[in-house]
Amino acid sequence: MSSCNRTVSELSETYVNPLRNYKFSCQLIDSTDVRAALPALEKEFGSFVDCPDVYRPKLLAALSFYPELKGIRITIVQKPLKTSMAARPANYAFARNKRRYNIYVDDITDKVTDFRRYPYSAQIGCFVHELGHVAYYEQRSNARLTYDGLSYVSRQKYRSHYEELADHNSLSHGGGYYGYMYRNYTLNEAGISKKYRLFKRANYYTGKKLLELHNEQRTERGLSPCQPPLADSAKVFRPTLPIK
Repeated sequence: MSSCNRTVSELSETYVNPLRNYKFSCQLIDSTDVRAALPALEKEFGSFVDCPDVYRPKLLAALSFYPELKGIRITIVQKPLKTSMAARPANYAFARNKRRYNIYVDDITDKVTDFRRYPYSAQIGCFVHELGHVAYYEQRSNARLTYDGLSYVSRQKYRSHYEELADHNSLSHGGGYYGYMYRNYTLNEAGISKKYRLFKRANYYTGKKLLELHNEQRTERGLSPCQPPLADSAKVFRPTLPIK
């Protein structure tokens, strides 16, 4: 039995996802809904998460899309990165239930890609993507993770494939719309440099592709497609100010 399947059985019998209405949704995630859901999310996931308060509600909201990750120890580490986030195994324990994972968050201020300036739903979408990596790691042996790591740093094609795997995990778990919002904001709203834009396009699906794939998931469930944002994105996105 895989590690992820093991953790599903650990969910409280009475647990009902308080943010279930956002799965496979076209709605912006309301921060007041997340605040109301925090007691239930803390009960299920909180003891396994080491996370600064500034990110904790958003990480827990993202975990609501991955109930099988209960019991998986995740630490948020703040450090400079070339991108907004990166998820990595923190150890290679032979027993999978002993594994831990770090999600590195770039929170250096005065950058156009300052993650804390992103819209609330887009921030959650980035965590949803990184948890897609964690869900993938949980299904792989130590040998496979070592191979993946070496391939990721040495082969461009494999790097793109690796990021797409995380996106497909987020899509299949119902969080694709929020990954789309993050990717769309980065490429179309954040004022990123040409170099960073080329990096994003070389390694990740575009926002347009993510929305297309999310709509495929909705169609399979008998739901109507989500529409792209209005031309005036300020009517859709509500960027938050950086938190000091």
